[in-house]
Amino acid sequence: MTKVQSVLQKAKGDIRWVKPQGFHLTFRFLGNIEPDRVAPVLTALRAAVRHQSQFRVRMQGLGAFPSLTRPRVLWARLTGGGLQELHTTIESALGSCGFPPEGHAFRPHITLGRVRSQRGWNESRNICNTILVRALSIP
Repeated sequence: MTKVQSVLQKAKGDIRWVKPQGFHLTFRFLGNIEPDRVAPVLTALRAAVRHQSQFRVRMQGLGAFPSLTRPRVLWARLTGGGLQELHTTIESALGSCGFPPEGHAFRPHITLGRVRSQRGWNESRNICNTILVRALSIP
């Protein structure tokens, strides 16, 4: 991911880059929850993923939210066996804790940066369209 960032940084776009230690994959954003709900959520999630085995994911292209023409968040798309299944497992566990399903499709990604303005974005978008697929192993 850092190599992808370094290639994109050459475009000199107005992007605030996520530091490598901040890279993460969000399966479900919960927002602020009441303190008394934290323990049941953790218990349900631990039980749900207890037997989850390792799987491979691949970075497969770049994208932006809400779109590449009006970007706010620049991200690396992840694909691979196990991602959707793990998301479904997590959603089920959270459902048992009273969290309704999200109203949008799961799009596995890692945020690379946040776009502050359109300055330099055309070149950044061209780079996004030419990034090669990279393989990662996530234990």
